[in-house]
Amino acid sequence: MNNLNIINGNVVLENSVEKINIKIINGKIILGDNANEISEEAEVIDAKGLYVLPGFIDIHIHGGGGSDFMDLTEYAFKNIISTHAYHGTTAIMPTTLSASPESIESFLKLYKIMKNKVLDADLLGVHLEGPFLSPDQTGAQNKSMLLLPTEDNIRFLEKYTDIIKRIDIAPELEGAMSAGKFFSDNGAVVSIGHSDALFDVVEKSLKYGFSHVTHLHCASPWARKIDERLRAGIPEAAYLFDDMSFELIGDGYHIAPQTIEMAARFKQNCKVSLVTDAMRAAGTEVSESYLGTVAPENRVIIEGGVAKLPDRSCFAGSIATMDDVFFNALKNTKLPITKVCELTSTAAAVLLGIDKVKGSIAYGKDADIVIADIEKNKLRYVISNGRIIRKTL
Repeated sequence: MNNLNIINGNVVLENSVEKINIKIINGKIILGDNANEISEEAEVIDAKGLYVLPGFIDIHIHGGGGSDFMDLTEYAFKNIISTHAYHGTTAIMPTTLSASPESIESFLKLYKIMKNKVLDADLLGVHLEGPFLSPDQTGAQNKSMLLLPTEDNIRFLEKYTDIIKRIDIAPELEGAMSAGKFFSDNGAVVSIGHSDALFDVVEKSLKYGFSHVTHLHCASPWARKIDERLRAGIPEAAYLFDDMSFELIGDGYHIAPQTIEMAARFKQNCKVSLVTDAMRAAGTEVSESYLGTVAPENRVIIEGGVAKLPDRSCFAGSIATMDDVFFNALKNTKLPITKVCELTSTAAAVLLGIDKVKGSIAYGKDADIVIADIEKNKLRYVISNGRIIRKTL
């Protein structure tokens, strides 16, 4: 593994921006006085005028480059990961859509194969978005594939708990509380997703291992009037319970920039992450695509920078990459760059319990680094585990 030195850059640390040098040895970050010593065999990157950021972490991603993880091929995995790595994502959580148990199990088996291969970004475990979702909040997902999270219906997943690091469940469904406790006890982040739950159901779910909300403000309704009485919903709970974390789709279409800023200012302790929720058209220039597997019933249109159902009744995932998300938050909110890096890197690492090795630029952490030209909204370098994945001069 080649050693690298990054000099003259504006390095974004967790709480400050410093003009310091970085040395990368064997895939790890070295800071301080030792980083100023440049060995003859090391490649030197002069980052003068540029910003040195932690590599982006995307914990909700379905596809990109024309592929979807549910294509269930090694090519799809490699293509998606390479596409998003080129755009600065150095750690990825592959995400499913609601599908048959057979298809989901095939995906899980393939993930176990792919996690042992050398890829352009690290795999962080599996995120199951479905099939345990509310039929009233399916969004663009296939309603015919939904299941209740009963003991019988989750049984096929029990032998994959070592790789299921996140699962979405609508807590109001039959069996949801027991399922949440099972997956939480086995090390997964249990997330409220595509749910119609009211505040009291969310509050109850916290006792059963639920701790996160999937793409808050999308398929997670606010207060509404029931029996002539206004009842609070999922967002109120997400903001009011300090221990709850959530994610926002940062593509600039699903969520207003002011909502991102509000969330970042209101929630502390790395409780908000920005994600792409990218589908297969991310990183391409196509005008039509498919959400999930390539089938007529899954056709979507790409229009105005976002994927939509053909009748335009609903968004169908984003076509963003994480550099889009980063620059959207940086340019369209009043948040400082340190906070934006928290949203695009650190918070996800904290959520998954890997913040000792990833999520920020610090001594001894994995050398996952992005070097960006902030003025031109462009990435210059992407470094994943010390390897240069992208060099754009």
